[in-house]
Amino acid sequence: MTTTTKVSAWGNSFGVRLPRRILEAADVKDNETLDVRMENGSIMLSPRKSKKKTLKQLLSNVRPISDPEIQAWINMKPVGKEAW
Repeated sequence: MTTTTKVSAWGNSFGVRLPRRILEAADVKDNETLDVRMENGSIMLSPRKSKKKTLKQLLSNVRPISDPEIQAWINMKPVGKEAW
């Protein structure tokens, strides 16, 4: 699918309007992020599909707690009417 559009000033940058049929064909929705890159002298736009991370991925950079004082606090059992 090919179409023609113009580059227009938009503040200190420039903008390009993309036709709805092009965006629908690429499954791009309003406010989605596009990656912009140069490839062989052409400007390439690609939708950046955000994938929800799993709990395992989110926790992959969490380091184990090694401070004994903190570890003792974590392992405490309730002694009264605390809401745990």
